[in-house]
Amino acid sequence: MKTIENLFLNFFDDKNITSYRLQYFADETLAKLINVNTGGQYDAVIADLTAKIAAMSNFQVQILIDISQQMGKTYTVNEIFEAFMNEVRLQFGVIQEKYRNDEKTFLLFYPQGMKEYNRSRNKTKIHSLMVAFADAILNHAADFPPATVTLFTNFPTAFQTAQNAQSSKMGMVSSNRASLHKTREALNESLLVAVLTAGAVEKGNIIKLKALFDFSLLLPRHHSAAKEKYHGLIHPNKTEVAVHDTFPEGTRIRFSNFSNIELKIGGHASADGTGIVWQTVKANKTKTFRIEQLMTSPSDTYILIFNPDLNDACAWQMLRWVE
Repeated sequence: MKTIENLFLNFFDDKNITSYRLQYFADETLAKLINVNTGGQYDAVIADLTAKIAAMSNFQVQILIDISQQMGKTYTVNEIFEAFMNEVRLQFGVIQEKYRNDEKTFLLFYPQGMKEYNRSRNKTKIHSLMVAFADAILNHAADFPPATVTLFTNFPTAFQTAQNAQSSKMGMVSSNRASLHKTREALNESLLVAVLTAGAVEKGNIIKLKALFDFSLLLPRHHSAAKEKYHGLIHPNKTEVAVHDTFPEGTRIRFSNFSNIELKIGGHASADGTGIVWQTVKANKTKTFRIEQLMTSPSDTYILIFNPDLNDACAWQMLRWVE
């Protein structure tokens, strides 16, 4: 129910909004406000946001990137690994959203989604992942807040230092987390002021307000379980494209063969299917696949169907959804 009190509640103070998403949203909003501030109407808001973003960035850096220097102490190998994994998980949605139209760049950070990170416990492999992520974010530093770039570029050295020294825990984490909480509260308030100020300045201009504040950046997108349907008729002795798209983890493919002939289905990086590993769907049968059963590489974006019969065309249907 809408009430007058709701107007003054700070909707940025939400435990589901991570600090990184909040800062990403704040950085994007600040850049947009600066761009439209031709008459100086947002001078006070811009100055306030700039200071609050810088303060929060500082404590995010303090918590995790002073790994081998702060108070003369270092994390243990396991603590650095867990810190790195935590940051990689937090950044996944942000980077996925940032490069939603640039899969090639996204794959520099997450070649196999989160799988490769979740499965890695070998110290050499972990360090290699840290180096690869650091290289990726350094090469795209303009797309990220400086604190985030510094955070990830410090992990490889810190991990190597801790591996060599196996020294004690960092002593200031809890106090810095408390400070981060305070700076986040301050940024929450500044963002609310920015929203209310823009609402007054751009009164009634909903399109412009939506352009200034992209609230979709604050929370991860929830994929619908709705099924997309494809169907067709595949000609004799032909390989044809069923769908060309990217397929997130959790994708399921249910393929129905409506013919008296075995059909083949598989994933590939190109439409020609050279070297493809085929899966068989028997005549007049339906089979459900996890996307990993069809796609053998992160670069695979084509689902292909092959009709091996030399004489008859075959009808098929495919359902696709994300669990």
